[in-house]
Amino acid sequence: MTKKEKVKAHLWTSGRWFALPFFGCSALIGSILAGGSLSELNTWLGFIAVALFMACGHSQNTYIDWAVGLDRGEEKSVEKGYTGGCGLISGGILTPREVIFNFTGWFILGLIPAIILCLRVGPYILIPLALGAAVPYFYTRG
Repeated sequence: MTKKEKVKAHLWTSGRWFALPFFGCSALIGSILAGGSLSELNTWLGFIAVALFMACGHSQNTYIDWAVGLDRGEEKSVEKGYTGGCGLISGGILTPREVIFNFTGWFILGLIPAIILCLRVGPYILIPLALGAAVPYFYTRG
């Protein structure tokens, strides 16, 4: 595995950025429905936080799938060309430890705009943040 392939796996593949239009549009529409606009800083702080937490969740799901045995040996989850993240550990592209560091990094980066947004609009923004952080676990384990 070359360094370039590892960097690509960390920055692109594990986050499954192909899904950003779906998550991002949901965040933007939610902000507009809540009375915001596309010209407000809060809208874009929310968008950035959602994008980073999305990458965290996808990377976390890759690890959880491997940890519970869905992506080990012959018992792999279904790999699709557009998902990319499936099989990063079982395929030997990243180690479990590297994936843990990956999703922890995305989470910490996501906290930056989330905390700024929390300071601007109030602590209730932490409720969807906490619920969203739990989704990968319940997606695989639930």
